[in-house]
Amino acid sequence: MVRLKNTTSFIRIIAELFSSPFKFYALELKCLILIPIGFLTKSILSFSNKKNRVWVIGENFGECLKDNGYCFFQYCQKTNIDSEVFFVAKENSIKNDNYLSSNKNVLIYGSIRHITYLFLSRVFIYSHTHRDIFFHKLFFLFAKNKKIVFLQHGVTGFKKFDAYYQKYCNEPDILIVVSDFEKSIISKHVGTRDKKIKITGFARHDNLENGDSNKTRRQIAYMPTWRDWARKGGFLHSKFYKYVSSFTLDSSLAELLEKKNVILKFYLHKNMKNYLSFFESKSSKIQLVEFGQESVQKMIKESNLLITDYSSVSWDFFYLDKPVIFFQFDSEEYLNNRGSYLDLKKDIFGDRATSIYPLIDLVKFYIDNNFQAKEKYKLLKPNFFKYSDKFNCKRIYQEIMRP
Repeated sequence: MVRLKNTTSFIRIIAELFSSPFKFYALELKCLILIPIGFLTKSILSFSNKKNRVWVIGENFGECLKDNGYCFFQYCQKTNIDSEVFFVAKENSIKNDNYLSSNKNVLIYGSIRHITYLFLSRVFIYSHTHRDIFFHKLFFLFAKNKKIVFLQHGVTGFKKFDAYYQKYCNEPDILIVVSDFEKSIISKHVGTRDKKIKITGFARHDNLENGDSNKTRRQIAYMPTWRDWARKGGFLHSKFYKYVSSFTLDSSLAELLEKKNVILKFYLHKNMKNYLSFFESKSSKIQLVEFGQESVQKMIKESNLLITDYSSVSWDFFYLDKPVIFFQFDSEEYLNNRGSYLDLKKDIFGDRATSIYPLIDLVKFYIDNNFQAKEKYKLLKPNFFKYSDKFNCKRIYQEIMRP
């Protein structure tokens, strides 16, 4: 039965790998064809409304994650800023979001309207890469004379992104960070000039909050980050699959969760979501959550404890003073393939485990101590976050408006 399930999963993943490039290039070709039409439409709109000031915001290549782009878009609309602000997303993301589906300032990625407003825009704002706004190879057609703002997706620390940044982030005019510490990393290792790096805090942190203590379940989130090298090789033989599947199937973990009435939710990164079907759970207390079934923000709000490895979601839990356990069973492999600006043993803000049973012992410790973060980690917070005042969006807006 397990073999049949794994075979079915493998076939589905292979089909996805083959179909994804076709979908990608079909949309890119469509956009290329529509660009002249968008330019003509822009000329008409510019003539009829010469005072129009347009900003375009995007995130995650049009797949809405309710991340920094989404949260900043909401702020702009609520505060009625002196510009017309648009959010670009793919059709499925719009349909699945009540706020976006009823909003006239939402642009469907790859539509004539989307391309028209790219020509009209004065400011481009993105959270991941400039693909959030438009395709990498075609972005240069729109970037001239635009103010480009990089909101970032996660705090820079556990993942090196020098080469990725230089290729996909288009040297922004403004790069948003959360602290002097993060600014020093980007200035030193990425090469962005200090005057472009603005310490404002992340837009989504204005909306980040703990759940109501009376409603919040006793819940643990297990959210490992993605690994290209595990996906490219034989996944079922990877160290990632070996350790993670052993953990989710461990009988002592299941017994602990049953006894303490605690739920553990296993949530794979979106870049590994197709591999969820390879994992199993033999306990109702260990739930395998499909990507998109719950938002990351909901998981953060409702969970009392995070288990991760190197994921930037750890910073959001830390921001809320929630405990984090770093399960780093493949740290040497990770450092060789991706690298980290922080020392994974000395610079982390939570307990570290490299094997399953010490990890389960730490889970038990936090359950028995009512999921309270250790004081020594709480004391580190001011070093990593300059602001906790819910005015990050306001500061971002003020930076964009500076001449």
